[in-house]
Amino acid sequence: LIRGPFYSWIDEDNVGPSLLKAVCDVLSVASSFGPFDGVYGFSSGAIVASLVSNIANDFALRNQIEQLIESETGGRDRSSVANRGSLVGNLLQGGRGSGVAKSR
Repeated sequence: LIRGPFYSWIDEDNVGPSLLKAVCDVLSVASSFGPFDGVYGFSSGAIVASLVSNIANDFALRNQIEQLIESETGGRDRSSVANRGSLVGNLLQGGRGSGVAKSR
């Protein structure tokens, strides 16, 4: 067997929050280094890739990401988050982001 450490997008003890953070991380990379023509992933990265590629249509996920960002930013309102110029902020304002990044 190959000994780790191994990277995983998802923490088995904290699935929901770790998955939300992974989606935010990929969206952040797409915002900083995109646009990209596609997204791909293997194993847990494939889960993240599929969520990222459908973020514009997944209102429940967008709401969860909004709550995560607001908790991390000390409760600033949506417009201040969107003013960061990030893809996540754009999506939270109802816009459609362009580009996604490959997952690890």
